[in-house]
Amino acid sequence: MLSFLGIDEINIRGKEYMINDRITRVVKILNKMKKKHKNKRIMISGSFLFNKNYNDIDVFIFTKYEKEDYKKGKIHVNFLPENAIGSLF
Repeated sequence: MLSFLGIDEINIRGKEYMINDRITRVVKILNKMKKKHKNKRIMISGSFLFNKNYNDIDVFIFTKYEKEDYKKGKIHVNFLPENAIGSLF
């Protein structure tokens, strides 16, 4: 699991299980997302990080407002309530 927490901090968990060259791409995606969704907690998880074959890149944005999920290319953005951070959503 790779998550963006705080303003400029990227927290990588389970790095030993991830495909190394994907981490660089995920950091770029997180940096773009944090510009679009300022001050939100953003997490990327799923098969993209761990499997050679994948369908999409799962991005989770925690927000206090209800928003419609969307897909742009291979990136699937899911909006979750802020209180889902401590759960397995």
